[in-house]
Parts: sequence; C-alpha cells; structure tokens
Amino acid sequence: DDEGVSRIDLTHEYLRAATEYGLTYRELKQMARASLEHSFLPGDDLWSAPDTFLRIVAPCSGQRLGAATPTAACSSFLAANPRAAAQWELESRYRVFESSFK
Repeated sequence: DDEGVSRIDLTHEYLRAATEYGLTYRELKQMARASLEHSFLPGDDLWSAPDTFLRIVAPCSGQRLGAATPTAACSSFLAANPRAAAQWELESRYRVFESSFK
C-alpha cells in the first residue's frame, strides 16, 4: 500500500477491486470507511460501534451525516478528533458524489 514501493495508488486498487473482483459500490464504500476507522489518525471514531457504520457518536447524532454545518457539539467533537473529522469529510463527499446520480 506504499505507492513509492509498489508503484500503485489507491484509486487503481479500488478500480481493480471493482473490475477484477466484482466488488460493488456499497462494498467499496464500506472498505473506504473501514480504512479510515483503522487508520493511524489520532482521536475517536465518528461511528459508535466498530466496523458497523450504522450509528454515529452522540455529539453528532440527530443530524445529517457529513453536513456542511454540524451542530456546536458535533463541531467540537470533530475539532478534537482528527479521525472523526476525516470520517465526517468522507461522508460529506459521499453525499456530493451520490447526489450527482439522482
């Protein structure tokens, strides 16, 4: 997974997973979520239970996932937890990408 060593990048690995192994968009999305959850980013996760991606932590619950203007409690949580902030950003990007197909 090191581009400098293996001469690959993550985009091509996702493309390969879809074309050679038939992974669906939903599966690729779950893999991307899992990669952030298990990354070396500091702080707490956005998700309330490991590897389920069903419920978000209390400070951010009750609002649209990846919203451009999270509540004050959620903003504070995201500011204190870089991992959760990256996860929030990923969800925001999913919303933008997926809305282009509606």
